Amino acid sequence: MLLALCPFLLYSQSNINVIELDDKMERTTSKSLEGTLAIGVSAYEGDLLSFDDENLGLFSDLGFSIAIGVKKHFNEHFTLGITYTNLTVSADEANFSDPGHKARGYSFENNLNEISILAEYFPFADKNWKLQPYVYVGPGLVFGSSDTNFRNVGDTPNTVNINKDISEAKSSSFVLPIGFGAQMDLTSKITLSAQASLRFLANDYIDGTSQAGNSDVGDYYGDGGLKIGYKF
Repeated sequence: MLLALCPFLLYSQSNINVIELDDKMERTTSKSLEGTLAIGVSAYEGDLLSFDDENLGLFSDLGFSIAIGVKKHFNEHFTLGITYTNLTVSADEANFSDPGHKARGYSFENNLNEISILAEYFPFADKNWKLQPYVYVGPGLVFGSSDTNFRNVGDTPNTVNINKDISEAKSSSFVLPIGFGAQMDLTSKITLSAQASLRFLANDYIDGTSQAGNSDVGDYYGDGGLKIGYKF
């Protein structure tokens, strides 16, 4: 009796496997493109803001960030896409507890426009987890001219350095975003993620200050928030 049923069972199992394979192929092909919208906050660390100061921290001088993008799903583990991000970064040395920074009193604000090519990796996508962690990285370009206020300048050497910074300041830089997040499928087409990233820069002029500040300390910025995606 069991021998007689074996062909039927094998045929049924093969049909189930085909259906599951077809369903997986449909998810990775018919929904291979995804548009994204992210909203969050941005932060900066550099010559004019240091998290080592007791008065300052990660939530000092927060800005606003918004990003739109589109990405392609190559399989359940990898995506590659392009993202445009607009964000603001700012700082004021008057907020330091350190007397040297406080007396110098530089401040700046910069509205940054970033275009980056980002690769995402979902290491546990083959597991049936509702919340999927991921990491992302990719090269980009950032544009933005810092509005820097060099106030309370009292010595000639510093004036020379300020003039040097004003003449050598760059309004663009290569940037490398590195981030992590967690994503949840709200429906078969809509995803919701929480993510955060740090940007490494090729120059030290996001805050408009280098020689007049500390040229040995690089500038960094990052953002974090929520991202919603729609799969086409």
